[in-house]
Amino acid sequence: MIQVTVFRDPDGTYRSFRCEGHAGYADKGEDIICSAVSILVVNTVNSLEGISKDRVRTVSKSGKGYVDCEFLETPTEIGKAFMDSFIMGIRGIIKSYGDDYVNLDIKEVSRC
Repeated sequence: MIQVTVFRDPDGTYRSFRCEGHAGYADKGEDIICSAVSILVVNTVNSLEGISKDRVRTVSKSGKGYVDCEFLETPTEIGKAFMDSFIMGIRGIIKSYGDDYVNLDIKEVSRC
């Protein structure tokens, strides 16, 4: 199962997101759910860095199904929109294929 966790402040400000695991929907190279989630993750990170110019730190473990993306500053409005879109995309996958393959958890974290 793919676990997607989004971390936000109590006021809703995004702080980070993490994606880990594999869907197990089909064999490696044929798993459309893993592909869909991967595309959403990569596109979100690229959009945050390239379009909204939000400063993020990203850690990934190639082949391990793990990406962690942390905002280094408060996200811009465009960055917030990219995160809203990311969540909408993940929810769309869950709605289409069920929650046996992808889980989304939005956690509230306290500010440091």
